[in-house]
Amino acid sequence: MTLSAQQTNTAIDVSFDIEKLRTALQAYQPAPRNPKKDAFIALYPIIRQRMSDGLTVKQLQKLLAENDLSISHATLMRYIKEARDQSNELSPPASAMQQAFSAAQ
Repeated sequence: MTLSAQQTNTAIDVSFDIEKLRTALQAYQPAPRNPKKDAFIALYPIIRQRMSDGLTVKQLQKLLAENDLSISHATLMRYIKEARDQSNELSPPASAMQQAFSAAQ
């Protein structure tokens, strides 16, 4: 049994501008996947403050809808939970902050 080796031309002559591609990739901004969620997350710090002042979820949902951000109750609850979880991940526990402050003094 004899094996024959076929030579293929793997180096195809294609010209392109690598810097142009690099610039295009760096400038690329994907469209928001979920603009309602993005808006809610951006507003979450003030939403959290208003809710701690007594704003209810039902009032929040109505206020958002009156201002062109209609979100179902279930989705709003999910956004609140996700935003709260994300907020807790970004901020260290208060005790750790207090320990760091005490150590600095």
